[in-house]
Amino acid sequence: MIDIKTVLEASIEDYPALYELAWELNTIHPMLGLESSTRRAMWVTGMLLRSELVEAYWCEEPYGDIWPADTGQIGEDMLDRRFWVPVQSGKIGIRIGATTRGEDAYYELNRRNIV
Repeated sequence: MIDIKTVLEASIEDYPALYELAWELNTIHPMLGLESSTRRAMWVTGMLLRSELVEAYWCEEPYGDIWPADTGQIGEDMLDRRFWVPVQSGKIGIRIGATTRGEDAYYELNRRNIV
């Protein structure tokens, strides 16, 4: 549950790039290593997208133009490893942002003190 809360929190605070989500989880689980943390972040992010708790966005890195990604297409791209490492400046990356439902879910988890 901590992984879900961590990804939701990051998506509320900002529009984190996918690789930043892997880094966040690696901070919580350093003993697993970055590769395992990346796989965990892929799973959590995919689940949150399917549950409509976060939305995906294309972004001209770093922090350039950002626009909504098509949910049907983004599923395949989420598995592409090039989006799970820092994206070169001027290239297109994937970021996520919490939906209202995602924010509500995050605050409910915190209210119940669910870890």
